[in-house]
Amino acid sequence: MAPGTRTSRGGRGKSHQKSGHRAPGRTSKDKSFYQSDGWNNDRPESLAKPYLASHDGADKEEDITAGPSAVEVSQQLKPIHVAMWDFDHCDPRKCTGKKLSRLGMITELRVGQRFRGVVLSPEGTIPVSPSDRDLIENFGIAVVECSWARLTEIPFNKIRSSGDRNLPYLIAANPINYGKPYKLTCVEALAGSLAIVGLQAEGESLLSKFGWGDGFWALNKELIANYQGCKDSEEIKSVQEKLLWTIEMEAQERRELNCSLKRKCEIKGFEWLLE
Repeated sequence: MAPGTRTSRGGRGKSHQKSGHRAPGRTSKDKSFYQSDGWNNDRPESLAKPYLASHDGADKEEDITAGPSAVEVSQQLKPIHVAMWDFDHCDPRKCTGKKLSRLGMITELRVGQRFRGVVLSPEGTIPVSPSDRDLIENFGIAVVECSWARLTEIPFNKIRSSGDRNLPYLIAANPINYGKPYKLTCVEALAGSLAIVGLQAEGESLLSKFGWGDGFWALNKELIANYQGCKDSEEIKSVQEKLLWTIEMEAQERRELNCSLKRKCEIKGFEWLLE
């Protein structure tokens, strides 16, 4: 709801306003609803910088393809079929997938429907990569909309696709899981995947509908740039492994520093604070 103004009422219940005098306006703040989908070790995105800096209703099978019903992310952008299986785990007011649905930017699939494009799933073992671009452009991209805390309830065997994928290391920017790796909302997962395969503008269009969307690009800009430079999923895995190794080394150094300070404090009491 955009900020608006309300005229004051004068007299006894009658609307009255003198000519040439406008009543003061009252501004109402927008209220945005965010999806919550829980590692938050001192802003983990900062740990990646050393590595990045050194490296420039039924079980009926039904076929869904990009066609007349495909959702156009934007009239000026390439039409990408964006879809989801929604298991109603989240508050409809906070669910990013449902918001995209209300905006007409995503289609909902039934359990048992087959999707011929890329499917982002916790069950996926192959990371999405630039080599998936043709598959996404031709058949689209879908996501499983569910709670991270209720994954055991999802009948993944009934979510049919020919391209199950997972996401490489990316950092959440949504208000609940801010700064946590992998804990992305549906819209973050979709936008991040589109950016990785080279459809950055289409991904930005999806996230532009959320007030915190710019934060996702700020946290993941260098990560995504590194993934975009990969040829396929194997190179994505290699980049991710080196990144995670760097993060672990940084975390280990912090732990050793903390232990050293603790020992010094135990030996000298609080005298070290005065040094």
